[in-house]
Amino acid sequence: MITVDSAIKHLVTVGGGLLLAAVSACSSSALAKPADPGAAATLRVAASSSSSAAPSGNITASCQIGEDDGGFSPVTAQNVTNEQPQYQVVLNNGTSSAVTVNGFTVTITAFGSTIGSDNPAVNPALMEPTETWNFTEDITSEAMPQVSDNTYLNSTCTVTTVDTDSGQVTPTVVPMQNGIANTHNQDVQQAQQSLASDVSGLTSDSATLNTDTSLAQAVSAMKNDYQQEQTDWQTEQNTACSTDEVGGDADTVGGDADTVGGDLDDLNGDVTDLQDGDIKSVQTDLSNVASDLSTLQGLGATPGTSSSATVAVGNAALASAANAISWANGQGQTINSEAQALATTAQNYASSQCG
Repeated sequence: MITVDSAIKHLVTVGGGLLLAAVSACSSSALAKPADPGAAATLRVAASSSSSAAPSGNITASCQIGEDDGGFSPVTAQNVTNEQPQYQVVLNNGTSSAVTVNGFTVTITAFGSTIGSDNPAVNPALMEPTETWNFTEDITSEAMPQVSDNTYLNSTCTVTTVDTDSGQVTPTVVPMQNGIANTHNQDVQQAQQSLASDVSGLTSDSATLNTDTSLAQAVSAMKNDYQQEQTDWQTEQNTACSTDEVGGDADTVGGDADTVGGDLDDLNGDVTDLQDGDIKSVQTDLSNVASDLSTLQGLGATPGTSSSATVAVGNAALASAANAISWANGQGQTINSEAQALATTAQNYASSQCG
């Protein structure tokens, strides 16, 4: 059994949304208090005779959607899961006379549509001229239906009328950051822009990686220099010992082998450049896109840019690059090994045949 006082309400979570239910049918309000810390903190109940008529527009009103964090706090993506929804009304008496506030009417909207309203009766509060008072109210199912966290984050509230001892007053509405509606929309917009930019970057970097020919060119250079070494080896074999040129030919073959070894160093450098350059760019792009999608999911927003096909192309480009590196390393090692072996053969030939 739940025992309630006249001001207790509670919130039930259903299907990830907010189900707002009043435990007690009793009408209640949080204690109104002056917004100025230096103002008196004691609630003052005003007799009807102590206040005069308040001209419409001379009372200003703001309203803010929030959560009970042990006290009112504007709703954020971090505290929305507290599921203790509240709104806070801030009234300022811009008249020259004291005004007794007995209640007010609030409308709640989200995504351009009205989704709820509230008309709580508050403990009568005497507002002196220029004084500002805050009124914090729990949001019940009577005021607002069950909504998702995303809808609640995008909800705003507006004070439409203020009930005074002199009658209803239409206040001047002062815009206030309702929850994080504006901030949330900005966050979604920024995340959408970031996703579009990162998908574009991934498309460009994947194309660059797919068309990179540095490894193929390095292997081709090794093959050409090794071919030259083989030609010079053939020349050495065709040279008669009587010419005294065989030893020089062997040295030429050895020089060709050194060139091939230098080509291998260049190839290894190209591999490193590719890994630190184009490959890393695509990897970073993929990580950024994944982060953008996660951010949008957390904001409850649908991605405005399709990314699945681009991500697939990026992953394929990385796989192709990995295969190219493996192939190039294999080719480089094989060619260099054969080139060095041929240089040794050429030196041995010169010594054994013409030594």
